[in-house]
Amino acid sequence: MSGKGRIPVALAALVLVAMGGASASGESERPGGLKEQGRVRITTTGSFSERIERLPITSKEGAEPRVAMSLSPRKLPALRRHDKLSLTSELQVTLNCNEREPRCLGDPYNYDPRMNVRLVLADSRGATRGLQIGPTKREVCRQRRPREHHCVITITGANTRIKRLNRLPCRGGTCTVNMVVDAHNPNATNGDELIIGGVKPNGSIPQDRGRINSILFRPANARYPRPHRTSKRRLDAIPLDLKRHVVYSQPIKRLAAGDQLAVQAAVQTSVAGLPYSVRTSSQLILATGENEVKPGPSARRIGAMGEISEANGFNCTRNRDTCLTRKVGVLSARRSAKVKGKFKPLYVNLVMIAGAKRVDAGEGDRYEVLKRGGLEVTRYPD
Repeated sequence: MSGKGRIPVALAALVLVAMGGASASGESERPGGLKEQGRVRITTTGSFSERIERLPITSKEGAEPRVAMSLSPRKLPALRRHDKLSLTSELQVTLNCNEREPRCLGDPYNYDPRMNVRLVLADSRGATRGLQIGPTKREVCRQRRPREHHCVITITGANTRIKRLNRLPCRGGTCTVNMVVDAHNPNATNGDELIIGGVKPNGSIPQDRGRINSILFRPANARYPRPHRTSKRRLDAIPLDLKRHVVYSQPIKRLAAGDQLAVQAAVQTSVAGLPYSVRTSSQLILATGENEVKPGPSARRIGAMGEISEANGFNCTRNRDTCLTRKVGVLSARRSAKVKGKFKPLYVNLVMIAGAKRVDAGEGDRYEVLKRGGLEVTRYPD
């Protein structure tokens, strides 16, 4: 899950694979050293991507997989031989109660659910089988105290090259990308569930906390624009005030209509020395200022209401010194950043929210942002 483990080597080095663009050009080798143009198409499931609210937890691994999100053929470009398809995604899940209370959506349980999350190319939105793209993500969401409650699963590096169309589980223009999820634990009993999204005190389930993003390269071996990276922190500690703060910011110059952005980020925070867990939420946004914490009117008009990813989060629990937040997202510019004939500067901002869990933060408490992270943005021109 996002709060566990070390930053992977690629993230630590800020070699984050961030790709996108509606009609971007690159170059690939032809015989004799000549070059040919390449193209890129990016798509996303966008807002309110979740297809289910509840996921059964079974005693046997893989017994009841479900499709949590699906990128339909209407959005996914038709696949051709020599294409490369790259996928990223985020999904937030929430544990049910560990003791009886009004928000419970079933019987309480006290074990730690284990999850398998994978992305598959399939022939329908309901299919749990197909061509798996990338490895299976295996996560454990801790129910036992210190309780995590919310967990975010982020998938990066899910890539495949299309070599033979007749080996796909679908025809090129009818393919679907499904996120297939199953949850299990030997102690699970009938009726135990994980929640896809969050849970409010009244038992309702808010969603819009995950997406699938696809990046199609045509041809796979072309050269494409390089990403711009920053590891400069705007904060060395996130205030524990449950307010939005910019942690990383990357300027975007002369954004034109048709340009597309693809973004990845990694933030490692330290809860060392704090006597409580820390609620940790994050979102990638398009902004008109490096300190802007919500997309303003100009950014919202450019595309996707200025949202590059969904806002989601987890609890950084006090039993570990550091937690990792990983973010992925894409955005297509329907309009340029011009105002009265002049380009207005824009920024991709990583915004985070933090607060003490169930207690008030003490004066001088620090939720540190370590140096082992950064933000990467790739822009593909029309």
